[in-house]
Amino acid sequence: MIGLYVLMNSAMYLTVETEQELISTYLNANRHYLDRYVMHYVSEDDLEQWLQQKRSRKNETEMSDSIRTSEQIKPCVHLLTLG
Repeated sequence: MIGLYVLMNSAMYLTVETEQELISTYLNANRHYLDRYVMHYVSEDDLEQWLQQKRSRKNETEMSDSIRTSEQIKPCVHLLTLG
């Protein structure tokens, strides 16, 4: 907990991106703290909303990847029909 306090106090001189990177690094290194925080302070509604957002982003990424793949295939199919 002291590490986070020091991290937050030193972060006031850092850019927002750097501060976010430091917090992410801390949370990744201290998953038990993140787990405990979520279990005690985050509502079930918030968790469900986060899951919906994550699933939506995953679906968007999969659709985007599918479109990119089909765009890469189209020229090959087009060349085959011309030949």
